[in-house]
Amino acid sequence: MKILEITKSLHGDCSTGFGIVIGCGLCQIEDDFYPLILWEFCIEPLCLTVTEAANAIGVTRKTLSALLNGRSRISPEMPMRLSSVFGRSPEGWLKLQLQFDLWRIQQSVDLKNLKRLKAA
Repeated sequence: MKILEITKSLHGDCSTGFGIVIGCGLCQIEDDFYPLILWEFCIEPLCLTVTEAANAIGVTRKTLSALLNGRSRISPEMPMRLSSVFGRSPEGWLKLQLQFDLWRIQQSVDLKNLKRLKAA
């Protein structure tokens, strides 16, 4: 995986709950951010192989590998599995994916020409 420099402190709405922040301008985010969190904070500290982690989560090695390699997003079912095996609430896992998705979209969508509509 690519090296990712992340801030190890909390910054309000940017917090992922792992003590890292996204979208606050103090950290560099790469396309493999979400898989990196899963790998560095959950799988690697337990000295698990991808196969062992997949078996623990109850998915195929291919499914977990695709997630870890950034070829797939987290499915609606996966947060329940990750929560049961590694901790953190299912909502926390979904929030992590959502925060990253929103951050990535904010980097590429130009909203400068849009204006808020107001009721007459």
